[in-house]
Amino acid sequence: MNLNQLRYFTMVVKRGSLRRASEDLNISQPALSNSLKNLEELLGVLLLERSPQGVFPTAFGDALNQCALSALASMDRGKLEIDLLKRGSKGHIRVGAPGGMIEQIVPEIIADINGQKRDYGFSVTFGYLNYLLDQLIDGKVDFLISTYWPQANLTANLAVDHLADLSLSIFARPSHPLADKKNVSFEDISKAQWILPDSPGMRNFVKNIFGEGHASVIHQPIFSDHIPFIHSMMEKMDLLCIIPDYVVANEVRDGRFVALDYPKIETEFSAGLIYLEGRSHTPAMVAFIEAAKRIGAEKLL
Repeated sequence: MNLNQLRYFTMVVKRGSLRRASEDLNISQPALSNSLKNLEELLGVLLLERSPQGVFPTAFGDALNQCALSALASMDRGKLEIDLLKRGSKGHIRVGAPGGMIEQIVPEIIADINGQKRDYGFSVTFGYLNYLLDQLIDGKVDFLISTYWPQANLTANLAVDHLADLSLSIFARPSHPLADKKNVSFEDISKAQWILPDSPGMRNFVKNIFGEGHASVIHQPIFSDHIPFIHSMMEKMDLLCIIPDYVVANEVRDGRFVALDYPKIETEFSAGLIYLEGRSHTPAMVAFIEAAKRIGAEKLL
């Protein structure tokens, strides 16, 4: 068994198609099929089921895929560490985070580690949770500092170190007609204009908060995946937005945003450090875990 066989196999599982996998791998389909056949013969089991709908892993294939992804990620990480050491680095950490976390929490963690004179390098990737999970599983990032919720796709091979339970509020600029109103009602907010983060989590929150009729409450909102743009629009227009409190803590303190006097939004929403179980950690990664747990909890609670 060699690394190319494992890479080819995991790509087929990911893409669900020999044709698409061969295109991504830039090899011929017959060569890919031959590699998979040799792998199955070597292990003595059927790894893939073929159907008109695509290619799916068997129970044996599922087991191999999980181990192969971890092994390939570890090898890629090892190559990266060796390359960095040759260039004089003492370690490198790759972090993924969504909006809010990437502005508020990740800089604090990196500054804390650098303040300890560890001389580590960092790569930081922005994205929403589903995208970042793919990056984590593919070995392109080491850790996620992210929000998550019960319906999030947190698979069994992920470790989640809970940092804090988060609260959500409805925010607006101070000059918004509802900003100074006491006991803002459901009818009040149903007549307002909205801007919302464009993420699966936020869509779930809106549905959970306002029920099946949420489309009539938040009618034709502005969506964006760029938090600074959302903040800029809220400062220029009378727009409402459901935002985690920690994300706008600085803006509230500076008087740029206010939370509406609306009943507390009840939903399960947390922040955590997410990484793959069973993957070995370098000294740099251990230092990041320690700092993330300490600073994340301090800043979010």
